Amino acid sequence: MRDAGIDQEIEQLRRVGGRVGGELDPELSDRWCHVCTSRIDVMKALEDMATSHLRDLCERRIAQAQTELRDQRALLQALASQAQADTGGPAALGPHLERSVLMLLQEQSRRLQTMDDELDAVRATLQERKVVERAKGVIMANHRMSEDEAYKALRETAMNQKRRLVDVAQSVLALADVLPANR
Repeated sequence: MRDAGIDQEIEQLRRVGGRVGGELDPELSDRWCHVCTSRIDVMKALEDMATSHLRDLCERRIAQAQTELRDQRALLQALASQAQADTGGPAALGPHLERSVLMLLQEQSRRLQTMDDELDAVRATLQERKVVERAKGVIMANHRMSEDEAYKALRETAMNQKRRLVDVAQSVLALADVLPANR
């Protein structure tokens, strides 16, 4: 889904900016903004696709778990009916069957919790990626760096300070509003 035309245009604008020694053509800023906005739109579309895919996957797994639970309940009802028919009256579930039901419910609960944890982890990762991308944009705009150079600067800062990359990116974004733009 990545648009090679956008990437080529960004690279072309970077080369133009790198060749100019003094002032940049103000008309290029609108083009740069448009191209970067298009790129962000593509990234947002990818993020939406990934989120939709994860949501569908979770819904399928939940539906599967619910189906398995219904099947187990039906089996328990059949066993209880059979026991009632065999004894001629209401039958109590034996301790072995009660343990089986309890184990089944615990396993269902663990599976649902695992899916919920996976979904939370993916959401957190997507959010962290957004923060890093925005911080790279700030660095690129203020220091006239390429995307790779901005990422490398973020990564090196994180390693030197023994901090997570997303924490450094958040610090960059926090300072971006305070510091004047370098133009």
